[in-house]
Amino acid sequence: MHSANSAPSLSDEGRPNASLPVSGESPLPRTKRERALAAALKLARKITIPMYRVRGFAGLAEKIRCMIGPIPLRIEVSDFDGTLTTELDLANELGNRSFYSGFYERWEIALLKRVLRPGDVFVDCGANTGEFALVAAKAVGARGSVIAFEPQLHLATRLRRIASRNGLHNIMVDGRGLADRLAAC
Repeated sequence: MHSANSAPSLSDEGRPNASLPVSGESPLPRTKRERALAAALKLARKITIPMYRVRGFAGLAEKIRCMIGPIPLRIEVSDFDGTLTTELDLANELGNRSFYSGFYERWEIALLKRVLRPGDVFVDCGANTGEFALVAAKAVGARGSVIAFEPQLHLATRLRRIASRNGLHNIMVDGRGLADRLAAC
């Protein structure tokens, strides 16, 4: 079993993403099988995303997602929040759910879009791969700013790369954790 940090990365076209690997992340996939798998999963995604948005079909879409299950593969998608490019790791719950439904935190994202205005400042504490930070940066625009705290180096590096790729220069990623003591994991 692969860890969430060891998933290979593919672009939307199923080609290896030349900007990877990043420290802490595995090398790119090189096989036809991995490219074919990514293409098949993207076809499933074209079906499940609309299903999550239709009353009565979200449960079925969730069953499809769970039947497919976690897959040790990182895929680049170019339609996150309509226009943003991001990398989703299908081996972990956040990336997997975001891939098949469009967002991991759908209702919170809807709230952000409703309350954030151009020029606002948004602070993302524990940014992970940047779902909130990316949407917030788009909402607050060039006059606003987003401060994203993410202490895990590979996630902070990925978020910086994704923000840059999307031209979101209003995101500042800070690698510090925000706690008064170490977590007991």
